Amino acid sequence: MGPIQPLNILLVEDNPADARLIESYLGRGIRGSVELRTCKRLDEALDLVRRQPPDAVLLDLGLPDSQGLETIDRLAARSDGLPVVVLTGRHDEQVALQAIRRGAQDYLSKGAFDAELLGRTIRYAVERSHAEKSIRASQKRYRTLLHRQTTINDLALALGTTADVGRIYRTLHTYVDDLLPADAFVISHFDRETRMIRPACVAMSSQEHDRVLPEIPFTADGADAQSLVIRTKQPLRIDDWDVAAVGAQENGRIVPAGRVEGLRLVISDEWRGSNRSALLAPMLCQGDILGALQLQCRKPNAYQEEDLSLLSGLANVAAIAIHNAQLVKESQIQAGRLRAAFDGIIETISAAAEIRDPYTAGHQKRVAHLATAIAETLGLDQNSVESVRIASLVHDLGKLGIPAEILTKPSRLTDTETEIIKTHTGAAYRILRSIDFPWPIAETVYQHHERLDGSGYPRGLRGDEVSLEARIIGVADVVEAMASHRPYRPALGLEAALEEVRANIGVGFDTSVGEACLALFEERGFDFDRNEERTRDDEDAVGLAASQSRGSNRLYRHVTTNTHSLQ
Repeated sequence: MGPIQPLNILLVEDNPADARLIESYLGRGIRGSVELRTCKRLDEALDLVRRQPPDAVLLDLGLPDSQGLETIDRLAARSDGLPVVVLTGRHDEQVALQAIRRGAQDYLSKGAFDAELLGRTIRYAVERSHAEKSIRASQKRYRTLLHRQTTINDLALALGTTADVGRIYRTLHTYVDDLLPADAFVISHFDRETRMIRPACVAMSSQEHDRVLPEIPFTADGADAQSLVIRTKQPLRIDDWDVAAVGAQENGRIVPAGRVEGLRLVISDEWRGSNRSALLAPMLCQGDILGALQLQCRKPNAYQEEDLSLLSGLANVAAIAIHNAQLVKESQIQAGRLRAAFDGIIETISAAAEIRDPYTAGHQKRVAHLATAIAETLGLDQNSVESVRIASLVHDLGKLGIPAEILTKPSRLTDTETEIIKTHTGAAYRILRSIDFPWPIAETVYQHHERLDGSGYPRGLRGDEVSLEARIIGVADVVEAMASHRPYRPALGLEAALEEVRANIGVGFDTSVGEACLALFEERGFDFDRNEERTRDDEDAVGLAASQSRGSNRLYRHVTTNTHSLQ
């Protein structure tokens, strides 16, 4: 058992006789030495407490400059948690209870205690005070640790919702700013190829800084702080740059108490005022170093070891989010390249289907333009809209197998030739079904001449048997074919095409699709030629649409007399 430490006692008593008696009691009632200071007024006591806080205070409640329980309040306000034992000549349990409620550790009535009781009371008061302080400190530390861990978890969740690097920086700054004091916040990225350390996000006094700090070279054997952290993959605490930056020509190494020998400060004059102490943590993901997270403070000794552990945890959470964002960006770039290649292939296939019939060049693109607009008007999701677009671009692919003399014949087709034309949907289906599209392209193309009333081909599907994508393309195909000029007949005109749609809504054409198509032209000013070149097309769609028109026999006769009728 170690030696008992001397107690520093402050006696606040204006009665000299009482003061001498208590002083004599203290010499006999407490084991070990006692350092006693006395004063007669509360203002003197408050000054002594400010200059050198005692271990305990023996306080009379009847002083020349303070009376009653207010005396305790004034003393407690100056030194929270200071052990106070109240001394008074009044033996009043109510006063005692109120004194303890206001922060006193105990209560003694003058003349009712001896040296032993006084010594025991002071010792217990000091021990209880120390225990209470320890409990409060533990509770505070527990709340701090809980808050920090909760914040790290919340940060991980917040960063997991975005792949935008800028938003990751801003979110990380917000969370760090809530946990640790910092006059400057810096995220630096390490570029392995250029061997440069690039400040990617900078904030001063909780505000993002618009000015860009210069890149600095990574030095594998150098001593600047960021290179040291990146090289060692270890966090670094700088208590005071003024004493830490010693022997700049030597390699930096971490030593106890947050001191760094051989450390060189690489920072502009503009930032020197923000940097007296600092924390630096490596941003690690799967063992790879992405860069460093750095906090700077104008005050020396602003950070503790537990702050370094906290920043390291935050840096690693951020590193995972940044790494994932980089992967997403790379995958988006790759997806863009694949998409461009895919679109190129589709365009090539589309062009191949039209090259054998120069009169229909661009037809599939124009149909795709209108069909996509109809799909968007109907509120289809982006995936479905894309399915419509791709299927439209290749809907006449099967015409590769149709003899050119039939495709370009300037007069009415024979029944045999009509049946040959009808085979193009099945031919396209057989070509496309072997391709693993993420959409039902082959089936959509196969159905694009089907009609809701069963009058279409090749299978005579009815109602819901015809997919929505095929219904959209079917309407767009008819409108484009009828509205376009052909060498073997003039364009029937957009009005005639729209009248054809109007006449067949709810019969051969889907009502919502037909109405969306009409709205595009009549309310939104849709124009085939807007960003599209004029195209040529075959007439199978025209003949089919005309044959389905009810109450439009004159139009039907005009079409079948001058075009490739499919009837």
